[in-house]
Amino acid sequence: MAALQSTLKLSTLRDLTTQVTTASLTNLITLNKIPIPTGISGQTAADYAAAIMSLLTAAFPTDFVAQGLNNSTDTLNQGVAKFLANSPDFDLATTNVNSYVKQNSATAFKGITQNQVDVTNRLLAVQRVSRVNSDPGIIQTLIGSGRDSVRKIASTSQGMFMRQFTQALGGQSTALLVYNSARQIAGMTSNLYRTI
Repeated sequence: MAALQSTLKLSTLRDLTTQVTTASLTNLITLNKIPIPTGISGQTAADYAAAIMSLLTAAFPTDFVAQGLNNSTDTLNQGVAKFLANSPDFDLATTNVNSYVKQNSATAFKGITQNQVDVTNRLLAVQRVSRVNSDPGIIQTLIGSGRDSVRKIASTSQGMFMRQFTQALGGQSTALLVYNSARQIAGMTSNLYRTI
């Protein structure tokens, strides 16, 4: 951590989300001869960097989603990325989008040229899909195909989902993970509804 702080001039751990990549961390670990903890499988600088990035993504998922959406060619995704950049206190996991927009629209939409209603609707879709998987590429793929909610993902048969998304989501294990996560969330929601 000392090498990171001296090299990058970090104020907070969250600063890492905008200043490092797996490649830059691998380089930093290699150049500074940082020892790799024994619990890291593979025992290479790249494995250690990937583990650090995985922890950062889990700790700050909204930041990584915003970065991924910012790199999108879709202008609404770029609008959502700008909204998230303008709103450092917004959390995809816990923030109520409509309440937040109502209270913070002047700041949140600053510099956004897209229609605010369209950006808000896309943000709602991103939030729904990020509950299934927070990988920006997966979020964009699912929303782009019209699967912008747990219900829409889970209502598809497993076979159809796998045929449609195995390649698009990077392989069978990832597609199955996404599908099973959606099914689990849908099942929990259904059970909750029935018990109320």
